[in-house]
Amino acid sequence: MPHQAHSTPPGLHALVRSLPVLAAIVCTTLAAELPAQTLPGPPIQRLTDPAATPEAALAVAGELLAEPPGVVAAAELLATDHTSPGVRALLLAVAQMAAPPNALLPGAIAVARDAQSPLRAEAASALGAFRSREAAAALVELISEDHIGTLRDEAFRALARLSCRDDLGQDGDAWRDWLKRVVTLGDRQWEQELLARNADRVLRLTNDVRTSHDRLVEAWRQIHLLTPLEGRSALLVSLLNNPVPELRDLGFDLVNREVGESRVLQPIVGEAAIALLKHESPTVRAQAALLLNRLAPPEAEAPVLAALDREADPRAADALLLAATRWPSSRALPPVLRWLAGPAAVRTRAVATAWSLLRNGFVEQDSDREAVLAAVRLIPANELTPSASRILATLGGPDDLERLRGLLGSADPALKAAAAEALGLRADQVDALLTAATTDASLFEATARAVRTHMHDARGYAALSALPTPSLQDRERVLADYVSSLPTPELVRLARLTSTATEAARLLKPLMAADRQAGPVEDLAEGLSRLARAQLQLGNPSDALDALSLIPSPQTTLDPAGLEDTRVTALLWLNRIDAAKAAQGSPDAWLDGLEHAITEPHAPAIVDEIERRFETELSPEQESRFDVLRQRLAQAINDSGGAEGG
Repeated sequence: MPHQAHSTPPGLHALVRSLPVLAAIVCTTLAAELPAQTLPGPPIQRLTDPAATPEAALAVAGELLAEPPGVVAAAELLATDHTSPGVRALLLAVAQMAAPPNALLPGAIAVARDAQSPLRAEAASALGAFRSREAAAALVELISEDHIGTLRDEAFRALARLSCRDDLGQDGDAWRDWLKRVVTLGDRQWEQELLARNADRVLRLTNDVRTSHDRLVEAWRQIHLLTPLEGRSALLVSLLNNPVPELRDLGFDLVNREVGESRVLQPIVGEAAIALLKHESPTVRAQAALLLNRLAPPEAEAPVLAALDREADPRAADALLLAATRWPSSRALPPVLRWLAGPAAVRTRAVATAWSLLRNGFVEQDSDREAVLAAVRLIPANELTPSASRILATLGGPDDLERLRGLLGSADPALKAAAAEALGLRADQVDALLTAATTDASLFEATARAVRTHMHDARGYAALSALPTPSLQDRERVLADYVSSLPTPELVRLARLTSTATEAARLLKPLMAADRQAGPVEDLAEGLSRLARAQLQLGNPSDALDALSLIPSPQTTLDPAGLEDTRVTALLWLNRIDAAKAAQGSPDAWLDGLEHAITEPHAPAIVDEIERRFETELSPEQESRFDVLRQRLAQAINDSGGAEGG
């Protein structure tokens, strides 16, 4: 009989390449989970174990097919064994798969064609899982009148599954005509035909969702994945508007995934979410509010605030309160105040929203501020959130601040941290934080943030440096960050007070940044000079020269001779003797350079140059020091020669 080919529905052409996966999901009846029997040995051995129950063998077959080596072993078993219970379990497992490996197809066809095999019906069922015209041809062979009973019936069912055509029934001639037609199709046409049938099947499943919604949801999930990006927004809107709860939930899930992957969705998705703010289900209203919080379309501000104003359900209100923080407005204050007195679960969100409004300047009236503060004061101390603590610190009086200071000693880390961050908003509470942090290292970072905000100078650095820290790494990180933002005069002021080269270098390294070169010339010059000397003490002559090279000119406070001496010492250390000779370094600078380079191969050259350059200029003290250095050099050379000779 003649059969018309179905045309591909518009917008689905791009799904063709991944059709086998979609076809399997739409057309396969989900198998019930079977209890597993524990058997020893590798999967292929357990599969062929005569002691295995049918249920256990089926579970082992599924395990075997889950890994590539197992697929290879299964293919070999199908090629050589057409009768054992293990092969039966293997065929049943293949029949339950959405897209079985193609490597198993020849073996399944071989079993189906083996007239002596008792497993031909199971093989026919397995062939239905392959979206292959080779499998279809093998199945058409089995529907001939020569094969009656179970085998023929199973072949018809497998053909219907493979093709997603349930309109041909058990009409053998119709199936043969169908096969003759499809074998002439190109691969793309074959996939398009299957795709068209799959789409039809999805629509039919929608009408019977109570019994098939799991497969339906998965099918739409696959359709979503295979839909081109430019067409996904329309698909998502259709899911959000779907009356079937499972599909609507899928729509919310997929939109959130798209947003999480930073994909741009068309405005129609936001419009659909806005419409759902009026849905009869509080759960749907909550989902819509959460989605709008992520999408943040500008046109959602008024609908969200209106929905919050009329909402009576705590679950939906919680989500709407969160969404309202996207568009802080004084319009949100009345429902926020209402929910501040509501159930504890919603009150937490209401407090967070109230803090957002307060922080953004939308709680201006004294009466409103008093109402917010009064509501937060009723919250038990052990339930204070970061937002509640901040409200107390911002709007509260002495008693509220004392309450927060008391929490600095709390055994609850979250309460302690919330109180510290809240107190850090106020300049008059920095001393309290510093006092508490002297005996509690966990308060170090919160205290550092407060000090940086309200005491961003050398005094603040000195105070932080004296505090205990959770670890040396935390100390170095926080102090380095603090130092990097201090003005140049403050850095130099700190460097004058430090007693170690390591500390001086850490303090002054930020002066090497390009943006510091526009700062106060005198402070910058002094700081770089100190940095150069510190680097020499730390054994970093190259870094010392880098610092010296950035000293601005002209500057009037530094002694040029002192800068030149530092430069000469670094040059000599680095064996840049010619450059040092061109400079105007003092004898002490040359002696310093020799001392630093005393174990270097070029030390004798420095000695020769000192003797030539300062033959009659060395003071008695310098001459004495020079003699000591020459003796050290001779000893170093002697030690080196002895080591080489040994």
